[in-house]
Amino acid sequence: MKTIRILALRRLRRQPLRALIASISVAAGVALAISLVIVVGSVTTSVRDQGRALAGPTPLRVIGATSRGGLDQRVTDAVAKTEGVGAAIPLVQAVTLVEDAHHHATPILAFGVDCRVEAIVGSFGCTDQSLAAAAVDGSPPFIAASLAQTLGPGAALRTDTGDVSLDGAPTVPGLSSLNGGRAVVVPIARAQALFARPGLIDVIYVQPKPGTDVTALKHRLEQAVGPVNGVLGTDDPPPVIGVLLIQFVPLFSLLSILGLAIGAVLVYNTVSLSVEERRRQLAIVGALGGTSRVIVGGTLVEAGILGLVGGLLGAFGGIVVAGPITHSLSTFTERAGGIKLAVHAPPSTFALSALLGLVIGVFAAWRPARRARRIDIAAELSNRDLRDETSTRSTVRRALLFSTLMVIGIDLCFIAQSKGALEQWQAGLAPLAYVIAVAASTLLSAALAPLVLKAFGRRLAGTRAPGRLAFANLTREPGRTGVMAVALGMAVGVAFITASYTVAVRQSITDNLTKNLKGVTVSTLEPNNTFDVDAKMSPATIGTIAKLPGVDHVTRGSGVVVGHDSAQLIGVSAFEEPFLNAEILNGTKDRARFDSGEVLIGAGLARRKGLRAGDTFALDTPTGVAELKVLGVQQDGDFGGFNVQMAYPLLEQLYGPQPVGGLNVLPKAGVSTAELAKEIKTAVPDPNLRVRTATEFADEISKGIEGQLSSFWALQRALMATAFVAVLTTLLLVGVQRRRELGLLAAVGMQPKELARMILFEAVLVAVVGSVVGILVAVPMYGGLLLIAPVLIGFKEPFIVDPSTAVIYAAVAVVVALLGAAWPAWRTAKIEVLAALQYE
Repeated sequence: MKTIRILALRRLRRQPLRALIASISVAAGVALAISLVIVVGSVTTSVRDQGRALAGPTPLRVIGATSRGGLDQRVTDAVAKTEGVGAAIPLVQAVTLVEDAHHHATPILAFGVDCRVEAIVGSFGCTDQSLAAAAVDGSPPFIAASLAQTLGPGAALRTDTGDVSLDGAPTVPGLSSLNGGRAVVVPIARAQALFARPGLIDVIYVQPKPGTDVTALKHRLEQAVGPVNGVLGTDDPPPVIGVLLIQFVPLFSLLSILGLAIGAVLVYNTVSLSVEERRRQLAIVGALGGTSRVIVGGTLVEAGILGLVGGLLGAFGGIVVAGPITHSLSTFTERAGGIKLAVHAPPSTFALSALLGLVIGVFAAWRPARRARRIDIAAELSNRDLRDETSTRSTVRRALLFSTLMVIGIDLCFIAQSKGALEQWQAGLAPLAYVIAVAASTLLSAALAPLVLKAFGRRLAGTRAPGRLAFANLTREPGRTGVMAVALGMAVGVAFITASYTVAVRQSITDNLTKNLKGVTVSTLEPNNTFDVDAKMSPATIGTIAKLPGVDHVTRGSGVVVGHDSAQLIGVSAFEEPFLNAEILNGTKDRARFDSGEVLIGAGLARRKGLRAGDTFALDTPTGVAELKVLGVQQDGDFGGFNVQMAYPLLEQLYGPQPVGGLNVLPKAGVSTAELAKEIKTAVPDPNLRVRTATEFADEISKGIEGQLSSFWALQRALMATAFVAVLTTLLLVGVQRRRELGLLAAVGMQPKELARMILFEAVLVAVVGSVVGILVAVPMYGGLLLIAPVLIGFKEPFIVDPSTAVIYAAVAVVVALLGAAWPAWRTAKIEVLAALQYE
């Protein structure tokens, strides 16, 4: 231990700059991975805190078979009669929008209550007469004072039957602490009318009698309400919010692995350089009798300490990365459950980050430490040793190995999606296959960069001394060249993949709608993630549009979310004139059989339940379980592939009349879609009415999806920051390592500006080569993503690339590399010749 302390710990104290460089390298990798943990924790904590605030003292709640209006009076009576129930409090709990006078919308929760709500909020003198007076049409709802102040005069509450003015709305102080003040309250009867829930409610909060065992009561309630309804605890999230975690975590985890891989490569490079610099020192230790255990142990202890410190620093970086990602996900949770997310990083985050940094540091140091044990003592002491890392043959072998692994990963991705990915084992294989492909591609770019540089770098370097020396330095040390190239290249590659996927999605949506949409679409909400927002088209608006002179007829579209378990949710949709244009993976899409009551299901649902054409499956409804026959399995990514498409009359038969999410308006002969759109906008002067032609509708959907992909752009920005750290730390560390060499160059007449220019040339060469290699390996990574995307998120997109993004971000990579090299170049230019020549 004393020897390890002298070899490792004293070195850290005496060389703080190197220790800081290594710690920052670890932090850069840890930040990307820990950001996922922070995001998941932020979603869970925000949802849990709001759930507790809504429930008050009630530990249980009952929800129905559908996410909106799934319960009726019979269920309330059954809950109230259950042994141990002190109070059953029914509520309408709708997600809707409020707008200020400038039509800026804010998602909120709208509650419909009766006097039983006093069991939650406490007594406030509620009477049936006072509620009846507040239930009169035209009377404003109760509103939080903070929300009223934010909105100002001229604000309105949007509902499924039209807008309700909030001018003169009475404020209730207690609402300001509920959902951050984004809440309004109306009597339950009026809420049922405003939000299209005739005689129906959304949730029943349950207050047990004193001394009642809550776990036992939950079991009794499950028996009382039946299998189609659910009993949840205070900390259980709304099922629709749970879907976010189920679908987001696997996909984002794949990209977080990329960050971890880059972090491990950075640490490996740092430790390797440190060991290379100490080869003579370690040889002396060996000559004096130092054992392999001492040499390896000292290196691992040093790396572990640096990893621990870097992990703690990475926690702060993870919080920064998690911010924009959480904000992006908040747009979904606000629309699905009225819940606004905030970033939460408890102390456990820092502990986990430190542990992750420790593991990365030790893991990355293991191979360099083992290699140090095999130093040829005699050769090293006589300066005759050859460095394995400079072997071109070794680099070629690595490139071939990682190329083979990448091909295997892509092949496994192909197998995972073959025949529509209808088998359960394919869902497990898909992420594993992509992890193999991503990891192999990352390591391949590190191995490939020195080879590409050696083949083409001389031409880029030019004939002047700074360029030639920069080229020689990079080719002589392929390890550090690879680590900078992989960091820069992966940042460019992720930008290329994200932009290309966005283009592919836009092209797919545009082709589909321009081919099948013959009229114009009309709605009052954005097309993405507004399934449960209760601000849909009013019957009066639909009637007005249907009677316009240029309208031949209108067709409606509606849907419901079915289930009370996040892992079992199903999106059910219906259209009066469905396109039925999705690819059929199994069965058929015969229109006559579809209209007669058979249904089409998504691949995710078929895979989860083992369903095929001709099978019968059970679908929960508010009145019981419906047995439906599968007509076919289609490649439909809505709701992640866990969906059912049925005829419109069957939807209303099973779930009752639903608010209309959108209209397809067909023009009469001789009326163009542009003329029809203009006629509708003139007849219905509602600023919230969205009238879109096929091209405009495709553009609106695409923009919404681009917003959802902002999480991946946030990751790309983090990767670019990691690339900056990689260039900065590597060049700083190498500058320290080559101090004597730099002093010799200065002594023989190389000017300070030329020394600085040499370092900047290294950065430019690495950025150019890294960008080229990053784009090369990004192409198969993108192909693998397109292969497994139907399995993970349900949508199948064409292979379309966006080369302009590659060019733009390659230029950005060069700028980032120059910024990262600025300080090392400045330090190199200021080197003191005499001190450098004496350096050991």
